[in-house]
Amino acid sequence: MGLLDDRVWINHDRLVTGAIRDRYDALDCAPGMPVSADEAVAGGSVQRFSRGSIYRNDHARKTVWLHGPIEREYVALEEVRGLLGPPLSSVLDLTTPAGCDAHACERARFTTGAIYYSIHTRAHELDGAVLAYYKRARSAKGHLGFPTTDVTATETGGTQARFSGRDGDAILVVCEKGAGCAESPVTKGG
Repeated sequence: MGLLDDRVWINHDRLVTGAIRDRYDALDCAPGMPVSADEAVAGGSVQRFSRGSIYRNDHARKTVWLHGPIEREYVALEEVRGLLGPPLSSVLDLTTPAGCDAHACERARFTTGAIYYSIHTRAHELDGAVLAYYKRARSAKGHLGFPTTDVTATETGGTQARFSGRDGDAILVVCEKGAGCAESPVTKGG
C-alpha cells in the first residue's frame, strides 16, 4: 500500500499519542497492540491494549498501566466512575510479604483506595477506614496478610473486610462509623 507506517487501522483510530504514548514507549510496548482509541473518562483518559489499559490521571499528572487481575477488578468496580476513582500507580510487584515471589503479589493505588492481589487471595479493593487500618497494620507485610474480600458495608453503617492472616487464620476487620476499627478471628464456615 506504500504507507509510511505499519500501524494503520481502517475505519478505527487506535493511534497511541500524548502522555499515553510516552508511557507505552517507556514500557517497551509491553501492553501490546492497541484495541481501542484513546477515550476521555472523568479526570483524564484511557486507552485499551491487548494486555491491559493505560490510564491518564490529569489531576495527579500520572499515566499508569493496569493489567491482569488488578485491572479486571478495577473494571468490575466501574473504573474511574467507581468508588476508587482514577489510578495513582501502575501495578506494583510486592516482594517483601512472606510467600510472595516475583509477580505473585501486587498492588495498585487509586485516588480513594487500593487493590491488592496475591495468587492465593485474588484481587480485592480496600478503601476508607478499612484501608487506613490496614496501612497502620503494615499492609500485606503485617499480621493481616492480604484481603480476601472487598470492603463491604455492615448493618450498622460501618465497613468491613476479611484478610488471610499471616498464619492462615482469617481475620475480620470491622470499622464502625466514628468508633474505630476492631479485629476478630473468622471461624471456619463463618
